[in-house]
Amino acid sequence: MELQTACSASFQSIGLVQNLSGFFEEFLPYGKPLSFHSGDVLLSSSFPNSFFYIKDGLVAYYLSEYGGLNNYIGFNSLINEVFYFTPEEQRGKHVFLKDTKLYEFDLTFFEDKKIYNNTKLFYNIMKGISIKFFSLGKVMSLLNISNMEIRLMTFFYELYKFYQSEDILYPLNQQQVRELLRIGKTNMIRLVQNLKAKGWLEDFSYGHIRLRNIHAIAKAIERYPYSVT
Repeated sequence: MELQTACSASFQSIGLVQNLSGFFEEFLPYGKPLSFHSGDVLLSSSFPNSFFYIKDGLVAYYLSEYGGLNNYIGFNSLINEVFYFTPEEQRGKHVFLKDTKLYEFDLTFFEDKKIYNNTKLFYNIMKGISIKFFSLGKVMSLLNISNMEIRLMTFFYELYKFYQSEDILYPLNQQQVRELLRIGKTNMIRLVQNLKAKGWLEDFSYGHIRLRNIHAIAKAIERYPYSVT
């Protein structure tokens, strides 16, 4: 099988919980062990009620069955769990780049009352990282905005619409947002300073975003010849 190569896809995938540092190991007895060989393909649509823990191996994740490489996912990570938290259509494709061992879990796993106390902490971590209000399609549409300032403002505005508040508790830091939006560190510093100087942004730190003058932000986005739908 010929694999698409798009090594520039280095940003972290929304909804793909990664680098669990063995946190999930205690739950493996509740999962079903599976093995895939290099070149095998797993379609999200074929497992609508499951998510998977990667015990060992490496996977290339594509946004659709036809292409759009999004990320590489290795051991101690989850795949397909995003569908527990979002209404996102299950259209992703996982291509195994080496022999890989998985554990399959039903999406109702975290609702099992017998083990809920043990999984509650992990559930909250998983929910926070997955960011249920942003689908993969919405994130990819933001990347189509060439103007970085408009891209960042649109990101903030989408958060505002979800929370219905200019004071937002948010589970990512600036570095993770930079990777998500493909904005370099120097450019991000400049953009944040510009927005603060305009009086549109008061705080942008880990776990917290405080916007100001949301109507001015909305107007600036409207004037740009692109809108996120």
